[in-house]
Amino acid sequence: DMARQFLRDRAQDPDRPWLLWVGFCGPHGPFDPPRRYAEMYDPDEMPFPETYTMEMSDRPEFMRRPAQEATPEARRLVQTRIAYYYAMMTLIDGNYSPCGVRGVVVGGYRRYRGRERR
Repeated sequence: DMARQFLRDRAQDPDRPWLLWVGFCGPHGPFDPPRRYAEMYDPDEMPFPETYTMEMSDRPEFMRRPAQEATPEARRLVQTRIAYYYAMMTLIDGNYSPCGVRGVVVGGYRRYRGRERR
């Protein structure tokens, strides 16, 4: 709301330079998006990470773990988390749009004015 008011105020004097910095935290756990956003992404349609079943004992200590079994329950949990992550990104993008910034999540990339970022 404050950012929108700032932009309305600046529209009154378009020749005056200005800077507006609006920051949103990226999605992080616990992933608990509002229902309307959670229902936008079907967990069954989410990709399943190829690395899930990899044994990672040769990685740096903070990444080490034994191989994990991709049981149906584990797959469902991981795909639900991915769906909720996408939902949280959509929620964040929706909060930018009223300020005039258009961000779209496309295949895991966010596209802003022709530039792509992960």
